[in-house]
Amino acid sequence: MNLIKQFIIGGIIGFIAISIFFLIPFTKISFPIETVTIILYVIVLISWLYNMIVANKIKKMTKVDLEGDAEDDVKAEIDKRFYDFSLSTNIGAVLAVLGLSLAVIEMYTTLVVIGIIATIISSSMGAYMIRVMKQAYPERNLPDPGEKQYAKKLMDISDEGEKHLMLHGLYKVFTFANAALLVSIMIIAIYSVVSENSQLFSMAVIAIILIIMNGMYFLSIRNK
Repeated sequence: MNLIKQFIIGGIIGFIAISIFFLIPFTKISFPIETVTIILYVIVLISWLYNMIVANKIKKMTKVDLEGDAEDDVKAEIDKRFYDFSLSTNIGAVLAVLGLSLAVIEMYTTLVVIGIIATIISSSMGAYMIRVMKQAYPERNLPDPGEKQYAKKLMDISDEGEKHLMLHGLYKVFTFANAALLVSIMIIAIYSVVSENSQLFSMAVIAIILIIMNGMYFLSIRNK
């Protein structure tokens, strides 16, 4: 039932998006790509600053010596801060890659160099956060992101409640990604018609990703 709801919501969003494509004359709109790229990099920089603030807060909380319920409250707050950091890191990494891609398309050499540096730094933020979390939870033996079978090791050290939360979140993302990518194919097809610029390659790439993603998911369950 939840899967059906996801597809219905995705269909509604797709209908709205397609309607927008018909109502707005996109072919007559010119975007200042250089300005957009710079704005993206500024947002990435803001995400780094936010991450540093969050990491410092976590370090301060780990230095507080508490017991009982107060200690549990602090650990719960550390976990929330960790997820805030992770979300900010992922947004920064995505926007850094997007900015780099725009710079490459428009051949802005300076922005390309900045984009490469931004992508590297954003990607390394996750490893930095793991080091901070290791300081917060030295007894848990958290694996490094670069280790082999990182996901398996992370699941092994997680308790049942943590596993439930992670699996619940991942399944919601999986069902949403299916609906979102299918809608994306339809939107790109409509855009190809409206702009008279074929996006067949983009549609094929998304379709391949969908097939591989579903294949990995269902075959991994089937073979257990």
